[in-house]
Amino acid sequence: MNGPVLLALAAAAWLAAQDANAMSQAEYKAQRARVQAAYATAKDRCTSVQGSVRVCDAEARRDYDIARADLRARYRPTPNNMEKAQRMKADGEFRVAVEKCGDLRDGAKALCQEEAKTKWKSAKGEALAERAEHRKQARLEKSQRP
Repeated sequence: MNGPVLLALAAAAWLAAQDANAMSQAEYKAQRARVQAAYATAKDRCTSVQGSVRVCDAEARRDYDIARADLRARYRPTPNNMEKAQRMKADGEFRVAVEKCGDLRDGAKALCQEEAKTKWKSAKGEALAERAEHRKQARLEKSQRP
């Protein structure tokens, strides 16, 4: 599956956003086209996957959403966009976990879904806390300017 590759690319994009200034519009459009092409390829691979096609589709969508949100955060590196990228990661992981829980029965399924929801809530809370920290840091930097 192409998921780990896209996730690694998204992580690299996130780190680059921390160090670099905003990318140009041409770079953004080129990267967006690459992300869309990677998503189309991943969706095509899901048709030939043995096992749960729904899980494969969810993983492909998760990777696409993460890459797209990270790209947006690199293009416009605002605390809001960075927080949205983290939320997309949490949402994508949650959707994949719920799809994986779909193969289970009764009590095991309910427990699996509850674990997924707990992880999702924790990740969203971390994203909000990090956004607050980014905003605090931005205010501090702004106040120190001459």
